[in-house]
Amino acid sequence: MINKIKYEKLAVGLEFPPSYFSVDFNTLSAYLKATEDSSELYDEGIVPPMAIAALAMKALMGQFEILPGTVHTSQQLTFLNIARVGEKLISIAKVTRKIARGKFHMFSISINVQKENGEIVITGELGFVLPLLQEK
Repeated sequence: MINKIKYEKLAVGLEFPPSYFSVDFNTLSAYLKATEDSSELYDEGIVPPMAIAALAMKALMGQFEILPGTVHTSQQLTFLNIARVGEKLISIAKVTRKIARGKFHMFSISINVQKENGEIVITGELGFVLPLLQEK
């Protein structure tokens, strides 16, 4: 079991350990069924870009402690290349902003997903808000 990074330790510049994943045909099929996407592109083994983004976010969320009330508020993603079923992908993420405003904390994480050869597939930033922690 991975030790999740506590929110208090999320500092600007903190780099998360890389996450490695690939999409197999079962995962692709489940994604296409859930999204009701019937594009013929995916019959050729191309992975939908949002499926890659979702898997990268899933891997990231497993690395830090998500407190009650945390909300994923925004994402800005740029899709630069395609990935195919079975290709090994690496997701690299880093805290880029962390501020307290009134009763809320806001933080942003940059994310890059690339192939083993270094070719970037997705780049972007994710935003989160959570209520100010109450002192006990």
